[in-house]
Amino acid sequence: MLIVSVMLIVLLIRMLRVSFYDRYSAKENDACSPAAVARFYPSRPRRSNGNRKPAWVIDAVLDLYMEENSSYRVTMYAFNRLYAHTGMSVSLNTVYVWVQKYRSERETIRVRTRNHFPAPAPANLRWCLDGTGKVDAGGVQHFYWVQLTTGRA
Repeated sequence: MLIVSVMLIVLLIRMLRVSFYDRYSAKENDACSPAAVARFYPSRPRRSNGNRKPAWVIDAVLDLYMEENSSYRVTMYAFNRLYAHTGMSVSLNTVYVWVQKYRSERETIRVRTRNHFPAPAPANLRWCLDGTGKVDAGGVQHFYWVQLTTGRA
């Protein structure tokens, strides 16, 4: 009985060893072979050399995405067009990663400030434009655009 069990164990070890070696002795040019699968390694992430985008770039991209409620590609094109003069550009993957990364943070802020009224601010301070109307001697009203100045050069 003992001899039969020892022989079964030896036979089992030999079968395992043969199947183990057969797996790695497959043809190298066979794309479906386990040897070809064992050689596959995903590419390493590209390094940015520690050059992160400034914080204002992330804020601008997220603001563009939220204001337009558009796709990642439209946001990328809009940012690259609006800020080309600064020398900053973003890729499609960068926009996607940032939107996914800050999605929960933006949702939390939106829920907290959902029913709040904005603080009173001077009219049209964001665009620095205002409009006024004047009536001439004939009683016709004319509309004029006025550029607001903040006193800074």
